Amino acid sequence: KEDKEKIKKAMNENLPRKMEIKEKIRIKTENGKIKTLECNLYPKYNNNEYVGIYGFFKDISSELDSSILNPIDYILNGFTHSQKLALLLDPFNPVTYSFTDGFYNIIGVKKQEYTHNYNIYKHIGEKKVVEKLKKMESGEVNKFDETFTFYKDKTTKKPINCELILENFYVNNELHTIGFLIDITQDIEKREHIKIIEKQKIIIKEVHHRIKNNLQILNSFINLEKREYSKEPELIIEHMQSRLNSLSILHAQTCESLDFENLNVNEAITQQEKTLNNLLNSHNDINFITYIDSELWMPISLITPLLLIINELTTNSVKHAFNDNTKNKQIYKHMKLIDGKTCEFVFKDNGIGLKDTKMQNLGSVIIKSLIKQINGTLELTVNNGTQFKIKFPINQEYVGYK
Repeated sequence: KEDKEKIKKAMNENLPRKMEIKEKIRIKTENGKIKTLECNLYPKYNNNEYVGIYGFFKDISSELDSSILNPIDYILNGFTHSQKLALLLDPFNPVTYSFTDGFYNIIGVKKQEYTHNYNIYKHIGEKKVVEKLKKMESGEVNKFDETFTFYKDKTTKKPINCELILENFYVNNELHTIGFLIDITQDIEKREHIKIIEKQKIIIKEVHHRIKNNLQILNSFINLEKREYSKEPELIIEHMQSRLNSLSILHAQTCESLDFENLNVNEAITQQEKTLNNLLNSHNDINFITYIDSELWMPISLITPLLLIINELTTNSVKHAFNDNTKNKQIYKHMKLIDGKTCEFVFKDNGIGLKDTKMQNLGSVIIKSLIKQINGTLELTVNNGTQFKIKFPINQEYVGYK
């Protein structure tokens, strides 16, 4: 509008007296794009008689630096052609409201079908956002800046994510509102995708680290048992097989849950029990009784030595705790949180009772070493069988119920 008036004025001011008109003017094309033209006009005479005007127009839009071209033109161009970004003027006024085309694309309504009584509120997912937007409409607040989910169609399960920014201002004591509506769905999806990729990288790195540590543990066990069972290599292989299976359970759970920090204790021990039963199928007359809360979680760094402890206790008990006279053979396991600082694990069998109560054999040495890793204490009771009660400190931030 400003340039239109400038040209009209120049054309009406007795142009023949002027040798030349040079102006930079802005026009809006049919598709709504704003261009800047360099205008050069000259008066034309024939035998001193004024004939008219000749000249040329040059499109200099691409030549102009943003500091020369009016920044508002750039903004308007951006809003005019964007389907994910909308400029809102007086959105609460049923007479003077004006929206760029992106608004109608975002809300999923054709421009010619939109009326001001279209209820935007019912399409917004968050009640708090609706309440705040109504306060903006009533004038209780002067600024609004929120992200929310918007359902174009209530039958559509997946909403889009929007950001809406509004602010009130006064012109000649009249209240007006200007704002921006932005469809940020793709941005959020990209950020979430990046988060998933980064998390997967961390998981892979963590899993590799744990595999390396576990292999070192197994290597230590092999070195210990090579000295103890040098004449029984098949026994070493059998022991290693059960330990490997226990560690593979943790590896599988970590990959399946995508949680490299915490795992479900009951799932880990239950799966270990099934694996050990398959390995020790010659002792299938033993009844395993396990009580562990299905909602108890612990970090892998704690579950790893615990499963190895259970592996050693189970293997030793199955092989040595019972004789042919033992009836109703049972192995009992129970784990619970005593308080916010301590966890208790009880392993008990109803066998003939442990003879080496000082726990000096190799299996006992391994068990005590693993208990030391978790800063635990062991209470041994031999009475109608053998009971191991292990108490260890916990960090409530990582150990507890989900």
